[in-house]
Amino acid sequence: ENIYFADDFRQFQQQKNAVALLNAIYDYQKMTSFTNKKFAPPQDLMKELQDIVKKPTSMLLSNVDYKNWKLKEFLPKDGTKNPDSIVFVKLSQMPKSLEKDQLLSFQMLKVMNLIKDENQRNELFKKKFSEFQNSKYQIFVGSQLQVINNQQKGKPFPAIAFEDESGKKMSLAKFKGKYVVIDLWATWCAPCKEISPVFEYQANKYSYNDKLVFLSASIDADKNKWKLDLKNKKSAVIQWWISDPNVLNNLGVEGIPRFIMIDSEGKIYNANLPRPDETNFINIIDEISENDNFTVSF
Repeated sequence: ENIYFADDFRQFQQQKNAVALLNAIYDYQKMTSFTNKKFAPPQDLMKELQDIVKKPTSMLLSNVDYKNWKLKEFLPKDGTKNPDSIVFVKLSQMPKSLEKDQLLSFQMLKVMNLIKDENQRNELFKKKFSEFQNSKYQIFVGSQLQVINNQQKGKPFPAIAFEDESGKKMSLAKFKGKYVVIDLWATWCAPCKEISPVFEYQANKYSYNDKLVFLSASIDADKNKWKLDLKNKKSAVIQWWISDPNVLNNLGVEGIPRFIMIDSEGKIYNANLPRPDETNFINIIDEISENDNFTVSF
């Protein structure tokens, strides 16, 4: 009761709650029926919710739930086979504005992440580039497109300057002919340390695969903190330090822990590998083990 919230924050919270309810209603009707009155929400409730979000605050415009709801509203209630195409048409019909820029960038990135062909992603960007009012959204979508392209399977992994504990320069070329599972972490990252024992367990579990390498790569700014941390623990996993983690920006690494797999030719196999405590992680490791006929060492 002693905390005062500014009016714009109160309004944003109210709008955000309204959007959450509108999304829930939409999803419920999609599972049941948009036309059957039996599943229709009270009209006065819908009007109240829509009135609340009629004039969205700047904070609401950047809210993911709001953008999802707005794009859903573009779609016909009887369904369609080409929802993304319809959304793009509706967006093209909107007058240039901040809201259009945010919705268009959101829709473009969503679709680009689903498109498998790089040329098609680039063509979509060229086609929609001029529809933005603010150049910062053009730049943002363009930079994210580059990240998406860089993350694709078969793309060259960026050259990274590694060092081992003794200060010797290291390179992934050392593991040519092997798959490398990389754990990006830092001594200050609590989630990294929580998942580290699982990564260690998986490394021991698959130690019989002589063409599979587990590598922990620290992005600590202070190399000495990393070295001190190594002295306090014993690990069977190879431990390297990255002197310039900024090169990882090209892969969209915005947070850690992050797991990446490199193939036997030094190219990206999976730029956003599931965490080692997830079933999909094990499935991917088992898949490459079967496909590459790893030999067993005793």
